[in-house]
Amino acid sequence: MGAALVEAVTALDFPAGDVHAFVHGEAGFVKELRRHLRLDRGVARERLSISGYWRLGKTDEGWRAMKREWNDQVEREQDN
Repeated sequence: MGAALVEAVTALDFPAGDVHAFVHGEAGFVKELRRHLRLDRGVARERLSISGYWRLGKTDEGWRAMKREWNDQVEREQDN
């Protein structure tokens, strides 16, 4: 399911001008899409709303306990 979404987004012809994206979903696929949008497509960080909303294999409570640090770590990794 998420792999098909990543494939579809990476195959898109982006419109001219500023691109804004709202990406919230399973954390693993969100990480891949964030990397693609930021690094491959050069979309500015301030034009993105991206969050690993849930994580495969984690309970809601378990994911919430680690979500902020996980998202911060992904941003640090991909913004360097």
